[in-house]
Amino acid sequence: MLLTRALRASSRPLLAPPPTLNLTVTLARAMTSSSSAPTTTEFITVLIATPPEASDALARSLVASRTAACVNRVPGVKSTYRWKGEVIVDDEEVLVVKTTRAAFGELKTLVEKEHPYDVPEIIALPIVDGNKAYLDWLRDNVGGAGA
Repeated sequence: MLLTRALRASSRPLLAPPPTLNLTVTLARAMTSSSSAPTTTEFITVLIATPPEASDALARSLVASRTAACVNRVPGVKSTYRWKGEVIVDDEEVLVVKTTRAAFGELKTLVEKEHPYDVPEIIALPIVDGNKAYLDWLRDNVGGAGA
């Protein structure tokens, strides 16, 4: 009974959020309140896993077709996945593709056509903020005749 009264009288909440939650909220607020560029989902990053021997041709095709402004090749990826009931381990590269949401449909179609896998990984992630000059460059180099 005495403990209950003491707890009620305490100004501290009985169950305070863990410190990591406060850090998470602080980081999320900082990420969305940047003034470097407007928060947007006009831009996306697309991840595509490829066999190393197919990466260069696919990256060049994406940039040449203007469905992507830039493609970074990340070599030395070891992928473990289930395919047709078996666990497979393969050496791959990951293409990190910068593009616009508007160009994603065409990009996806091109990858499905040119990628050597039956079921290629094509995962789009939103770019919520970034260097305004870079995002302007990205916009100018996807679709159309460009600069």
